Amino acid sequence: MPRTHFAFFLLLFAAEVHAQPQLERPACAEWQIAYDSLLAAGERESALGVCGNLVNCLEAVEGDTSLALAVAYRWWGNRHYEWGNASEAEEKYLASLQLLTSQNRAQQLDYSHAANNLSIVYRNQGNFEQAEKHCLRAMAIRKHYGSKATNHYASSLINLAGLYRSQGRLEAAAEFYLEGLELSRELFGDASTAVATAHNNLAVVYSDLDAMTKAEEHYQAALDVQRALFGPGHPNVAITLNNLAIHCRNAGQLEASREHLEAALEIQREALGVDHPEFARTLSNLATNAFERGDFQTALTHRKSLLAHTASFVRQSFVGMSREQMRLFWEQEEAFVYGCIELAQVYPPATGLAFDALLFGKGLLLSSLTEIEVAVNEEADAEVRKAYAELVESRKAMLQLRDTDPGGEEYNFHAQRAQRHEKLLSRKVSSFSQFQDQLLVGWRDVQAQLSTAAAAIEIGQYRHPEDGRMHYLALVVRPGAAAPVITELCTDADLAQPEGAMPVHLPEYAEAVNRRLERLYDVLWKPLLPLLQGVEDVYYCGVGDLAQIPLHALNTPIDSTHRRYVMDDFNLHALSTARLIANGSHSKPVSLRKSALALGYINYNGAGTTEDANATALNALTSRNELRGEHAGQLFATLPQTLTEIEELAAHLGERGWDIDLRTAEQASEHGLKEALQQHPPGVLHFATHGFSFSTAQGTEEGGEPWMNTSFRTSSDPLARTGLLLSGGNYAWMGQGEELIGATGDDGVLTAAEIAALDLRATSLVVLSACETGNGAWSGMEGTLGHFRAFKLAGVRAVVQSFWTVPDRETRELMGLFYADLAQNHSPESSFALAQSSMRQRYPHSPYKWAAFVYMQ
Repeated sequence: MPRTHFAFFLLLFAAEVHAQPQLERPACAEWQIAYDSLLAAGERESALGVCGNLVNCLEAVEGDTSLALAVAYRWWGNRHYEWGNASEAEEKYLASLQLLTSQNRAQQLDYSHAANNLSIVYRNQGNFEQAEKHCLRAMAIRKHYGSKATNHYASSLINLAGLYRSQGRLEAAAEFYLEGLELSRELFGDASTAVATAHNNLAVVYSDLDAMTKAEEHYQAALDVQRALFGPGHPNVAITLNNLAIHCRNAGQLEASREHLEAALEIQREALGVDHPEFARTLSNLATNAFERGDFQTALTHRKSLLAHTASFVRQSFVGMSREQMRLFWEQEEAFVYGCIELAQVYPPATGLAFDALLFGKGLLLSSLTEIEVAVNEEADAEVRKAYAELVESRKAMLQLRDTDPGGEEYNFHAQRAQRHEKLLSRKVSSFSQFQDQLLVGWRDVQAQLSTAAAAIEIGQYRHPEDGRMHYLALVVRPGAAAPVITELCTDADLAQPEGAMPVHLPEYAEAVNRRLERLYDVLWKPLLPLLQGVEDVYYCGVGDLAQIPLHALNTPIDSTHRRYVMDDFNLHALSTARLIANGSHSKPVSLRKSALALGYINYNGAGTTEDANATALNALTSRNELRGEHAGQLFATLPQTLTEIEELAAHLGERGWDIDLRTAEQASEHGLKEALQQHPPGVLHFATHGFSFSTAQGTEEGGEPWMNTSFRTSSDPLARTGLLLSGGNYAWMGQGEELIGATGDDGVLTAAEIAALDLRATSLVVLSACETGNGAWSGMEGTLGHFRAFKLAGVRAVVQSFWTVPDRETRELMGLFYADLAQNHSPESSFALAQSSMRQRYPHSPYKWAAFVYMQ
């Protein structure tokens, strides 16, 4: 896209830098010289060290009341940002703002400079709310200074226009860019950097608005000024050429676009080097251009280089970022994966690249965040351990305040402290960098770990440019193969849920599920069969809607009375990422400590003493109790089969000497569970209850019933819209949980957001014997944002989860078979496969009754 994610100061800072010296204190000139000299010698890290030395010297000599110190922090931030270290730049800008505020200089121009630069950082992270806030603050200060700050005001106009363009507010962006252009002309004349930048920016917006002639005029004007000022080999010229190339592409002029991109790439190669993010952006555009021209070999060459660069860039950028910053950053970078998949679909030599891209991208955030938190307790650094303890404290406080006082002073305090500590941990946990090295694995590493009769399947997706649909394909790796083999599977239309059959109509719903599993056999499994001859064990990683389909249950009729299931011919192993194969974790048995905590036969009206009109309705509830999910009605009824289920669990495991903790009725409380997990985390944690998951946020209704506006339905956080019902949970489910919260601190609904904040590293297996616990919002390469993600963040190794609304009785049967075998063999995956195989024999024509559950690492 034009003016890509890291356009740096070369474009967005151009007017700002032109209008002010690098350092606003003559005594600091020697530091600037030292920085420039080291950078010219290729000593980038040493050059950045100069910035730190300057700050340390100023702090020692002048203390924290020095204006020069605040300016030095901003200078340091600019230097980091030039090299793509956005999180470091943010930290330095914030330090500058904090110093200026403490010095009562929050209304001065120096404050506006740091605020303006910080807004650019936030904009490129996708944090538009904070970007606009700081940009408007900078503009207000600069406008107040009038003619003394007109040049700075012009740079703020350009920044704000860029922000609005990023949000798709094109008319507003064009208006501010025009105003910025006129101001820049008045200040600097037509032949100036600021005017060239304004021309370039305006051309981008006109191109977006399909005003092609105007766009070309402004691009040419920008190039004329830049070449006259800097010569033809300057990085600013390359940025404008890059944008002009995209404009030509949109106009269907692919050859012209290629020429501009190749010229830009050569400029960047000489001026910036091949490790610079701007070089990668141009290379990405060239790869797309080659693909669209049908030059697939060139596209492959460019995309291979891009994968290596992106992996290195992501690893570097994640250090020092908070969770939210990592998420926003990766959302903007993950598009390269889809480009690799699309190329492999039409050009088989690219299958290895596509597999490697999926291997790197899938679950990247989950793996990174999990590794950071698991590694914290191995750290001897007292600062790290203290920060982690405070981080856990703040996360818990935020969860409690989410419904009662979101956005309040206390909530904001904890939110800021949590973000600060997350960034510190990602920077200081020593083993995080070692873990990141493990991300650089490829399909050959996966192949080397496969047994002779095994295969690994990475499932990818891309949006087809012609039909606009999401297309799914599979990349299969087998021992001895020269490369992964690719096959097209289906589109998102093929995976659509059947209409009309709702869970409240149980027979119709069950039949709809059964028919869907038969239909999906043809579109999902049949294309794979030629690639799996002689295979016994299949390891697979799903994606998109396909990740919420239990492949073992796909089946096809053999004759009028018999059916063939995938599980009859293959041992299927669901993985969250194929990196588990590359590092050998897939074949390592899950070690279980012989202790289990199980919750079931829960009184969802219990643990509450409310004596209002609603209490009568709650206690008189007589809704259906055949299903373990939110479709059972607005309120939840006790599930009778769950008592037998957890008693059988206790009997099977207890006979083998396990420590068992059973919690039923009012004792199955959220507060009590959290205390138990904190004091004595079990080896196995079993929930036999109702579950829920809202994949999208429901709109709030002013004046509507309280249950319609609970955070379980309306939260922007997918993990807050996914959860499990515990004792007394009906009150909170209906929007009346205040009394239970006041009495215990919890509301009886254990959300995935709360689960993610727990420490469950000592728990190896979680069994979610409830409805739709494998469902949730889908987030690109990160997969489903639901229970599995939450338990993995908490430190659990494996989870049993379900993909539809399951029946109470047959679920109890399945779990009984599972624990009977687990008690003897201590192998949860094989025991679960055996239990499902037994259920398949009992109910061969109704997979609805037993096949919803998947064991997943």
